[in-house]
Amino acid sequence: MVYYILFFSLTEEFSAALFSLCNFRSIKVCTLSNSINLSPSFLQWFVGFSDGESNFSIVPNKEGTNFKFVFRICLHIDDKTVLEYIQNILGVGTINTSGNSVTFAVQRFEDILQVIIPIFDSYLLQTTKVLDFKDFRVAVILKQHCGSLTNEEI
Repeated sequence: MVYYILFFSLTEEFSAALFSLCNFRSIKVCTLSNSINLSPSFLQWFVGFSDGESNFSIVPNKEGTNFKFVFRICLHIDDKTVLEYIQNILGVGTINTSGNSVTFAVQRFEDILQVIIPIFDSYLLQTTKVLDFKDFRVAVILKQHCGSLTNEEI
């Protein structure tokens, strides 16, 4: 089985190590499809907003044998309508309130792979958060094609 991937900004050495780790030549990653039907103006706003307010997390389970991937935006409770708007437009994620904070989180692996990653591949982050996204993206792709990952492999 051959897979195809579009890795951006990875060195040849790192790409070769990544491919050999999972014993494949290339991988295919979802692209932002027309079926998602999101307006470019929303996507530009969302990526800019995310540049300032979001984070990408890789959370290991207690045993360190598997990982959960989370895209999260946390705001003051007064701004809950902004997160509800984002959730409504994207059609993914959950909203939780705790004290004076409200959090929008996407943690379903398929939603990360099919919605979050394609958005940030198509509309680039402009701050150093792009480095966090690149690491997050590589880890998601590794999990997708290698199955369970350990702390050492990440």
